[in-house]
Amino acid sequence: MLRWLIPRAFSIGMAVALEVASAIICNPHPIIRIDPVSLPSYCKAAPLALILFATLTLGACAARPSWHWEKPGASDAAYEFDLKQCKARTYAGSSGAVTNETVRRMFACMEGKGWRKVEN
Repeated sequence: MLRWLIPRAFSIGMAVALEVASAIICNPHPIIRIDPVSLPSYCKAAPLALILFATLTLGACAARPSWHWEKPGASDAAYEFDLKQCKARTYAGSSGAVTNETVRRMFACMEGKGWRKVEN
């Protein structure tokens, strides 16, 4: 439940913060009403730019993998070496396209070398 709730609460909080920030930037005197036609051009685009920035930032966080390879006692160099070997073996006879089959072969190769998938 929390895995679903926390990202949504964060995105709602970001939306509120962006709205407040754009209101402060574009109307530093909230008591004085400003005609939208007389606003500077950057204020007209500010809410859209802030929303776009927040969406891209949160999207980048969501695109992060939820797991990683782990092997007890292995160094980063050993991981890179095994990964390169498995990629060479997996994609040697193919066009280099990533398919379900090549992913399964890649995982089998890494697991055969003692690596296991671990949740982040």
